[in-house]
Amino acid sequence: MPEQLLLNQKTENNLYLCFCIDEKVYALKTDNVMEILMLPQLNYPQKLPKFVAGILNYNNIIINVCDLRKILNFPTKKFELNNQIIIIKGEESLIAIIVDKVTDFYTALPENIQTIANTSFNSLVNSFCREGDTIINILDIITLEKFVKNIHEEENDINYRELFPDDEKAKHVLEKRSNDIALKSAMNVSETFLAKDKYLTFNLDKHIYCMNAEMVKEVISTKNFAITKIPYVPSYIKGVINLKGDFYTVLSLKDFVGIEAKETPVEEKMIVIASNDMKIILLVDEIGNLLNIAPEKFHSQNDLNLNKMFIKSEIYIDNKVYNILDMQRLLNDERIFIGKDSN
Repeated sequence: MPEQLLLNQKTENNLYLCFCIDEKVYALKTDNVMEILMLPQLNYPQKLPKFVAGILNYNNIIINVCDLRKILNFPTKKFELNNQIIIIKGEESLIAIIVDKVTDFYTALPENIQTIANTSFNSLVNSFCREGDTIINILDIITLEKFVKNIHEEENDINYRELFPDDEKAKHVLEKRSNDIALKSAMNVSETFLAKDKYLTFNLDKHIYCMNAEMVKEVISTKNFAITKIPYVPSYIKGVINLKGDFYTVLSLKDFVGIEAKETPVEEKMIVIASNDMKIILLVDEIGNLLNIAPEKFHSQNDLNLNKMFIKSEIYIDNKVYNILDMQRLLNDERIFIGKDSN
């Protein structure tokens, strides 16, 4: 092993965010994902372009929220409180789409992506890949952005107000979500489009951690992979798995940072780390969302206990504490390197 990991070395990002529309699975590259939010109350100008369900004030930027279901020619359906919106970074603009549910992260290598024959030039989906019996349709962001620009010439034929939940409790939830989004500090547009500050959130017991998304190669589930135990290693090393022909060491992050487990989830998640120098997987309780966090949001910490838990800083969102994981220090910790002297 080299003395210093080359954490800043760029690797091709083949990580995709998967989501559902009805029973179909779609995906888009995480490079284009700014943030995932629960469906908020939207604003409605007098006239909305076709396929636009409303507008959203996102970090002081007014963006269109598109009804992807209608764009894909799915039947009209009422929205529910558990619907989500994905903020997407196009080449020139920000777009939001409403989806039924964000499901998972998936690594699609270029050689596994198949092109759909006989698709039209304006097709939003012109490629796909297979994961077992599931077909994952890959959304073309460039085509989506062009499509959204062109629909401004057409008038909306749907009253989207009627599709939102209209009972008082639901209205209160939607309005609170909208206010929470609007209260976020203004973000410089150029910084937004660079999107260098994108973080994946995950849970360790009751603690919420974040790690820079550039360090994430793939997210997989323990239900799909058998972990082979290794004798005579520390308890935080859970074993190894064979992932696409390579063997990865599975590190229980909860045990490694010293969080006492109150209960173990039925299905834990594994974050495959993007590093050219070591093959390691972090075992966590569950995966959260992608957040765009500007550096000025970080609160420095000088607590030795937090330092031992590899927390380099903290942020506060909706009265919750998000702990920023110090990946460089963690991956250079000598306890990870299992050798002949390991106990």
